[in-house]
Amino acid sequence: MIRLLALDLGRARTGVAFAQGGVAVPLDSMSGTVDPERLQSELLLLLGERPVDELICGLPIDLRGRQGPAAQAIRDIAGPLAHAVAPLPVRLVDERLTTRVADRRLGEVLGDARARRGRVDAWAAVALLEGVLARITHTGEPGGEIVDPHPCRP
Repeated sequence: MIRLLALDLGRARTGVAFAQGGVAVPLDSMSGTVDPERLQSELLLLLGERPVDELICGLPIDLRGRQGPAAQAIRDIAGPLAHAVAPLPVRLVDERLTTRVADRRLGEVLGDARARRGRVDAWAAVALLEGVLARITHTGEPGGEIVDPHPCRP
């Protein structure tokens, strides 16, 4: 039974979700990407409490399938994260529409936008994991790409 941890990396907050046995649940939010060392530290603490087989990070790709500055910013963060958690694999997965799906779900339950604000990131991570789990069910593969924890440096 595969255990996955997903991060919806954001500047202010990073949403976290966990999946085991085909069910994804929101955990909480951690520090955003503004302080990468703090993000790594919080992630390592979380991984110490909850062992996983793979870490999934959302990669912002626009609706036309292009990767812009936001995707590059996530790639710049994912490399050091992969190094910090090695040998745990870190996978970048298309996160298109996950925040919209999460906001819609929370809107149905909570209504008020202010009440949703602190929770939407973790629910976006749930939507990301649900997509990965669906791909695994249908193709046997999670999709996305593994981040090299030891990139070559010039």
